[in-house]
Amino acid sequence: MNIDMLNNGMDSLRRGFSSYLKYEKITKEKENPTLDDYFILKQAVLSTHHGVEILLKCILNKKSEFLIVDEIDLNYKEAYKEKVKNGYQSVFQTSRAPKIHTITFEEALSRVKYFSNNDLPEQLERKLKDLNTVRNALTHAEAVIADADIEKVFDHLLLDLDVLFLRAIGNEYSTFYGYSEIKANYDSYMIFLSEHQMTVKKKALTALF
Repeated sequence: MNIDMLNNGMDSLRRGFSSYLKYEKITKEKENPTLDDYFILKQAVLSTHHGVEILLKCILNKKSEFLIVDEIDLNYKEAYKEKVKNGYQSVFQTSRAPKIHTITFEEALSRVKYFSNNDLPEQLERKLKDLNTVRNALTHAEAVIADADIEKVFDHLLLDLDVLFLRAIGNEYSTFYGYSEIKANYDSYMIFLSEHQMTVKKKALTALF
């Protein structure tokens, strides 16, 4: 298997939001979600979280590979040496890759905020921290989370992430994923924004196109 960082992150992000849109569609037609519906929501959270984490690291990696590594230990030093010797693009292509530990979601978010020279809106930062909290609840124990709390996390999240990643990563992001999901459903999405009186988001989306 050989999946680069950008494709890895974008695939997860796309799957996450596809799952969330599927969950929204299903639950609009019923009063109370079933356990199977919540499994779809669970997948939305896990995939979105993974996609965001990888793409945050992608932003940092564009600046310096050192920024995504948890510790510059002997394993990393040997991997770096092997990388240079063999002309690899990344230490994760070396034989030492399994022993190299990257930073956590929280640290990646913090480093993007302070080291990447990219604007990280406070509202988006708060949503991503909440996403991490929900993800941890799902992966570490029994999950008891209010549906409304998860809905707040996903509200406008895709558009805000698109703006961040397009600015920080550039045309590579746009080429691979860009606004393909939104473009495919552009008309219905614009109607949704109008119906919910989201004029600011509608203007922002129109400007981006």
